[in-house]
Amino acid sequence: MNFTPDQSALLSTEQESWYIKWQFVTNDDRQITHIERFDVVDEVTTETATTAQQVIGINTKIIRTFIEINTIPFDINLNIYSATDSSSPVVPNLVWPSNIKRVKNTATGGYVYYYNIPAGTLDYNTDYLAIWDVTETVTSVPTTVIQKIHVVYFNLLVKIPQVRMLIDKIQKRQGRVHAYEDADIVEYLNQGIKLVNSIFPYTNYSVINLPDALDFYWTMAAAWYGLNAQYMLEAETSFNFSGQTVTLDVDRTGFIESELGRLWDLLNEHLPKIKTFLARKRGLGTVSVRPYAGCNLAIPQPLLSNLERMLGFSLSSWFASPYSR
Repeated sequence: MNFTPDQSALLSTEQESWYIKWQFVTNDDRQITHIERFDVVDEVTTETATTAQQVIGINTKIIRTFIEINTIPFDINLNIYSATDSSSPVVPNLVWPSNIKRVKNTATGGYVYYYNIPAGTLDYNTDYLAIWDVTETVTSVPTTVIQKIHVVYFNLLVKIPQVRMLIDKIQKRQGRVHAYEDADIVEYLNQGIKLVNSIFPYTNYSVINLPDALDFYWTMAAAWYGLNAQYMLEAETSFNFSGQTVTLDVDRTGFIESELGRLWDLLNEHLPKIKTFLARKRGLGTVSVRPYAGCNLAIPQPLLSNLERMLGFSLSSWFASPYSR
């Protein structure tokens, strides 16, 4: 039996849903009642209009994680873990339809199952994994789908248009395979700052303590990382066609490769000099009579105290105790 809700029917919410009450009478005059619950939802959704391979969010805002399935499965379960702790989920044991909601995507014919993570649940600057366990039929083995969620610092979002203006002046429409999604650029920025740190001399800067003098090179490093990904995309999607009177050739890899070389030369030529200058600017310590950047001779606290008592004055400005750090 097919049933189509009226167009004026109220949509389902977390508090209220619809149900069908079936009553059967058996051959021996026994009456059986069966209740089947269902949701009335919007027909069109745009949740999947993205090619990003991770979800980005801000810890003060609602963050949505979702999965699209071609058919209606028997069971769906969702757990959200911190990327560094798989023992206990941050958001445990969510199921459809009580916690997880569903809308139909008429563009693809599939069904989008989603959950809105409440604001403040996830910590900023932290990676999480949304683990979806999907069972298609009663006898099927559950299939696991993993989605990465990256909660960013709010000030990191300012860098997204800076990188986009450098590598996407054509402003490709979001959702296309060649477009740069915001989630992609956030990953380029995260890898870019690691690249800045790895170039000699080694540093350990983060998003919140990167010196202003290195901000420009952070943007260049993020663009370099992003263009590497775009280079691989162009290599996989390039094609050529030759007819009797027409020749069509699409291959942008040469232009991207040239820009990659220029960015890499810029980073390797100027970044080590600026990082060395910043390291020396932090202050000089003294070992013997030779100055070293950021260095102090360490001496155990008990020995330092005995020397101060013998000499009658403090040596704390000359030596650093490993026990007092």
